[in-house]
Amino acid sequence: MLGRDSALSVMCSKTLRSNLVQDAERMRNNICSTLEQIYFVATTADCWSKGKRSFLGVTAHWTNPSTLERESAVLACRR
Repeated sequence: MLGRDSALSVMCSKTLRSNLVQDAERMRNNICSTLEQIYFVATTADCWSKGKRSFLGVTAHWTNPSTLERESAVLACRR
C-alpha cells in the first residue's frame, strides 16, 4: 500500500481507550505529585459559550521553586 509502512497496524478501539485511560491517570498522578511540593497555587475558573453550548474550565498556576518559571495545568474542562 502506498504511503503506509507494512509493519504498522491500526489499533482497536479497546486498546485506544485503555491507552487513553492510562495516560490520563499518569498525567493526573504527575500533576498531584507536582502540586504536593508547591506551597502556593492560584486557581482560575473561566466560562464561555459557543452557540448554544457553554463550557467551564479550571486551571492551576504556580511558580516552579527551582527555576522560578511560571507553570500551569488544566484541572477540569466541562460542558
